[in-house]
Amino acid sequence: MTNSINSSFTKILWPSQLKYRLIIAIGLVHLVVMVLFVSYLFLEQEQFLKTQSKAQATDLAETLSNNANSYIISSNWDALQRLIQSHKDFSHLKYAMVLSEDFVVLAHSNPQFIGLKTVDAISQKIQPNQPINILIENADLLDLAVPVYNLHNDQLGWVRIAVDQQYIYQNLFKLARTAILCILISFLLIALVVIFLITKLINGLYNLLQIADQIKEGNWDIRASGLKSYEISKLGVAFNEMLDAVSNKDLKFRSLVEKSHVGVYIIQHGRHQYVNDKLAAIFGYTAEEMLETVIGKDIIFEEDWEKGKEMIEQRENGLMEFAQYEFRGKRKDGQVIWIEAFGSAFHYNGEIAIIGNLIDITSKKNAEENIRKSKRMYEFISVSNEMILHAKSLDQICSTICDIAVEKGGFKFSWIGCIDETNHCIKPIHWAGKEEGYLIMVGTISIDDIPEGRGPTGKAYRDGNFHYCNDIANDPDMLTLWKENARKRGYGSVIAFPIKLDNNVVYVFTLYSEKPLFFNEEEVQILSRVTDNISYALKKFRINEELKDFSRHLQNLSEIEKKQIAREIHDDLGQNLTSIKFGLAWMKRHIGDDIASLEKTLDNVIEETTHTMESFRRILSSIHPSMLEELGLYETINWLIETFKKNTKISVQFQSNMQGQSLDFERSLALYRTVQESLTNIMRYAKASDVKIILQKTEQDIYLSIEDNGCGFDTDKVDTKAHLGLLGMRERAYAINAKFKLDSIIGKGTHIEIKLESDYLVANA
Repeated sequence: MTNSINSSFTKILWPSQLKYRLIIAIGLVHLVVMVLFVSYLFLEQEQFLKTQSKAQATDLAETLSNNANSYIISSNWDALQRLIQSHKDFSHLKYAMVLSEDFVVLAHSNPQFIGLKTVDAISQKIQPNQPINILIENADLLDLAVPVYNLHNDQLGWVRIAVDQQYIYQNLFKLARTAILCILISFLLIALVVIFLITKLINGLYNLLQIADQIKEGNWDIRASGLKSYEISKLGVAFNEMLDAVSNKDLKFRSLVEKSHVGVYIIQHGRHQYVNDKLAAIFGYTAEEMLETVIGKDIIFEEDWEKGKEMIEQRENGLMEFAQYEFRGKRKDGQVIWIEAFGSAFHYNGEIAIIGNLIDITSKKNAEENIRKSKRMYEFISVSNEMILHAKSLDQICSTICDIAVEKGGFKFSWIGCIDETNHCIKPIHWAGKEEGYLIMVGTISIDDIPEGRGPTGKAYRDGNFHYCNDIANDPDMLTLWKENARKRGYGSVIAFPIKLDNNVVYVFTLYSEKPLFFNEEEVQILSRVTDNISYALKKFRINEELKDFSRHLQNLSEIEKKQIAREIHDDLGQNLTSIKFGLAWMKRHIGDDIASLEKTLDNVIEETTHTMESFRRILSSIHPSMLEELGLYETINWLIETFKKNTKISVQFQSNMQGQSLDFERSLALYRTVQESLTNIMRYAKASDVKIILQKTEQDIYLSIEDNGCGFDTDKVDTKAHLGLLGMRERAYAINAKFKLDSIIGKGTHIEIKLESDYLVANA
């Protein structure tokens, strides 16, 4: 800003026009001469007035000294005082006094000081045997002392005089004011004379300048005429001859340039002086609009401007004659294009400029880049798939995929984060590449729709779909903190993919490229395949873990059932058989006794035998529900429900249109076990008061619905390790090619639904 102010100030004081320079120069010379002359007169007058004042003061002091000696000798102090008072009206006198040798005031222009002794520092400066002692001499006051002698030249005392000198500078001020007025009048007169003379002298030159301006605007047909002075007339003739020669060459040059299939330009002082229509079309402008553009701001991509600026400056400063380089340009519509530039330094309008060609190589660059990207991305997906195929754990996949993305995919940086719902954030667990503390510097990445969660990673989690930012530096959704740290590490663009399990986002995979505008449709498709494969592997690992857990669960259930059956056989069947044995033994011992006692004991044995048979059937049904084969699915489920109601006091509504119809044993058993497991869960966990079970047959399918009004739970947070009963229901449904659906709302209950094709329906025997 200071340089700009200085430049403007210089243009005002020293304009570029010759006429004004001559006027100012002559005026300044005249002004300097007048100022020097007046200054000389001023100094001479000042010296004269000071000398005159000093001489007058000295004369007065010597006169008083010569007249005061007789009064001092005779001690006539009244006469001495009258002598001093008689000179009181001396011009500009401040005070006058007569001092004794020991500096006692003998007489004073102010009688109040008579008899006092002067002991001030100024009086102490008086030196004996000095004809004149100058005590003070400045712009305000002249103070001096002369000795008083008797006839024998013995010193009797001193006469001291003080004169006011301000009148000197008052006179000088009046003189200076008059001199300045004279200088201004003289300067104005000289300026008028100079303006008149110079205007007459250089009118011809200005005519030539006006012609040059019209030529600059494109009027090559104008010629110089009407020039009166001999010298200017000769210059005009030469000017016209030069125009004729240049016009012929220019017509040929313009015809060639305008028909060119490449962009042609002339740059001088950092701006376009000429562009052809082809160059303007490359950038989406007209030729007139192109001349108004700012090269660094409007048509060159920001990150490439420093390189382009250096190339232009080196040629304009004569450090380089020719340059060939590539850069990214910006069209009027904002589209980024690739340009190859050629340019050489040459002289244009008397100064160094650059002339050259521009070629749009965007298609070539895009093709090369697409080939490189495709090769790199297909290598990335190939290595990734192989790794996923042989991975032993999800943690191995997450850590290795980040390394592969950097090493094979060519990404600057990649990371995987897991969802931390407790703290509402995405927590990084693995990363690779140029991280350099970036994940710490950018802070928490939120899963909520707040500024900290509106980057691609947060959006990918919330939408369950990929999101990318192809220009980190200029994206308004990217926080300033993210942009600054990304710029320091060379990140140009970023993309984030959700990794899902059962349609729930559990991880987010984020990749950074050093290039802006890196991600296109092909890139996204390839990366989506990688993340889909990771999701598939995640599901595979989960299923394997669930199957292992389910297998252990079934083994545990088998052991529990064996223990329960053994306990029931021991506690129930064993006791009943023991009772029967004791009854039969008693009958054997009392076979000849009273017949009534024998009949009573026999009745008890028969009753115990009946209880034993019922217990046997109950135990057998729990192991293998033979009722399914004997009575069918409807009757078996109805018996199970009645038993459940009797044992739990929970209300159960059972609706079905399958009386007298059933399925094959495998599918009947799967549906029966589903109802059995559901009722067990309701009894243990649901805290329900009402249960509704529907078993319906339609033309298309067989439909089983189990719904309760219990406490419910969050299905998104179901841990299959802790809910192996639900896992068993789902696996049984899948095993018989049925569709399984589970819905639950906290505080409202749970609904289980199974649909099976009706082709499996058979009639009861």
